[in-house]
Amino acid sequence: MGREPLGPPPPGDPGRPLAPDEPGGPAWPERVEEQIRNLKQLAAVLGVLALLALGVAVWALVADDSEDDEGGGRTAPAGQVSRLDDRVDKLERDVDDIDVAGLKDDLSDKASKDEVSKLQQETDDLRKAVDDAGSNDDATQAVDELSQRVDTLEQDVQDLQDQQQQSP
Repeated sequence: MGREPLGPPPPGDPGRPLAPDEPGGPAWPERVEEQIRNLKQLAAVLGVLALLALGVAVWALVADDSEDDEGGGRTAPAGQVSRLDDRVDKLERDVDDIDVAGLKDDLSDKASKDEVSKLQQETDDLRKAVDDAGSNDDATQAVDELSQRVDTLEQDVQDLQDQQQQSP
């Protein structure tokens, strides 16, 4: 909840292993599933809180009406009652606007356990293929050869500088 959204992987060495927390890293599918679970839980909590707030508002209205009937002598101004009535009407419209069938369709469109399992297997296969491709010694050998050539050039430059300093 306090995390930054995932972005594309940073540019860098394609052969370097990904950190567990990076997109495409070993822990990435678990992080996505955990975030989806957290969002579902948050939506459920917010729904319960909305219903509780509506219940408290209705209870407060009923309690005020019963106090007035008992001769408590305390009445609410007409403007306040009108505003509360408008708010209750708006809440009722919002509840009516909830598309339960659409929510059920959305839930039926979610991935099944088999699909998630298949996706995890494909991710594992891809990770293994990348690891196998990354263990190729040709790239490592090419980098080593380039490094040796650079070292040789540095040594030649140093030798030339030393010769220039010795000869006046």
